[in-house]
Amino acid sequence: MYQYKLKEETRTFLKKYVYPFSKYKLITDENADEIVEFIVDTYVSPLVNDQEEGKHIDESLLKKADNAIDDICDN
Repeated sequence: MYQYKLKEETRTFLKKYVYPFSKYKLITDENADEIVEFIVDTYVSPLVNDQEEGKHIDESLLKKADNAIDDICDN
């Protein structure tokens, strides 16, 4: 049921960027914290680090990842 509380944008992000690359196939109350950690470790931290080093990053992807984390944490 957890995934139905999330915004469509977040569900799309999970389907495109999390489920295919992780052991997770569905977000639940039990694994939501682990999925947030996966998003931070896989997308947010590397992109922010590259940005701080002056490298060009996919700012849209960073925004989507940040928004997904916010949505998951709010629910």
